Amino acid sequence: MIENPTDLDIWTEAIAAKVAGKGEFTKDNWDGLLGHCMAVTDLPCAAFAPELIAAYPNAKVILTNRDIDSWYRSVSETTLQHMSARPTWFGAIFRTDSWRHRTMSNALFDLMFASDFPKNGKAAFRQHYDQVRHLMADRPQDLLEYEVKQGWAPLCEFLQKPIPGQDFPRVNDIEEFKVWIGSIGRYRTVKTMKTLAPMLFSLGVLCVAVFWALKRLGQKALDGQSMYSTFQ
Repeated sequence: MIENPTDLDIWTEAIAAKVAGKGEFTKDNWDGLLGHCMAVTDLPCAAFAPELIAAYPNAKVILTNRDIDSWYRSVSETTLQHMSARPTWFGAIFRTDSWRHRTMSNALFDLMFASDFPKNGKAAFRQHYDQVRHLMADRPQDLLEYEVKQGWAPLCEFLQKPIPGQDFPRVNDIEEFKVWIGSIGRYRTVKTMKTLAPMLFSLGVLCVAVFWALKRLGQKALDGQSMYSTFQ
């Protein structure tokens, strides 16, 4: 979604279809959104486990187990703080990437946690795991319950891939996430300014032109009054 911010609008449509029944989100829609991907992970995909498992019945599913308290603390200190900010009037007017991301993220958190992560977060966590296990009950060979601390071996065996000749990555902790979010914010700010620059320049030129036009009209009016006074 960072590389393709227009996907944010499509995810928002998918959420609306699931929550409010606004339109349909079919296999063709999923292909259009994710057809170029070899795999999907994390949010917002995790919120659509039933739909994605139904749309891609031959796909393998990896359920990453982790301590619920650690997960809750991590989300509270990172994702929740980032997603909870409401869209600004500036972003709403100019439909910036940041505004689109927050619009989608807020709708997603409403869907997953009933608008109250502190109260419903852990229950939603347990429900998600139970749901995936139930959905994959008739395809146990395509489900891997995995913990990151297990490293490459079970993951590569499940995917039938050779073990890479490098250490298993240990990334995406709280501090790294905050740094990443900061870099994304700076990137979006620069992109927004580049988008607005031509508009602001044109507006500036227009303001200058209007100023000089009004000044000339005012001067002509003064000159006219001066001539009238002379003839009097």
